[in-house]
Amino acid sequence: MERHGDATLLHADGEVELATAARLAAELAACSGEILLDLRSVTFIDCAGVTVLVDATRRADVRGGRLRIVPGRAMERLSAILGLAGELHLVNELSLRGRHTRPAVDG
Repeated sequence: MERHGDATLLHADGEVELATAARLAAELAACSGEILLDLRSVTFIDCAGVTVLVDATRRADVRGGRLRIVPGRAMERLSAILGLAGELHLVNELSLRGRHTRPAVDG
């Protein structure tokens, strides 16, 4: 987790599934304002992980913030299969409030 003023950058890697989704949910719940979640290093995500992302996106919207997600291959594939493009804010690069934090690469 990296804080940049009132914005937060979270990096996740490995698998986001039933055993690990609660940890990601807790990290996201601790954030407010603008949140950028880097999932490029996530190799697998299941329905528990998707539920966390949808809930966190809705919670951020209600709080007046925004959760943006930089997807990796696993998330891109799942998003396409489930039709999540309208529900999640997927972006192509890591930037907070116009500041580029590091180059985006394929996950």
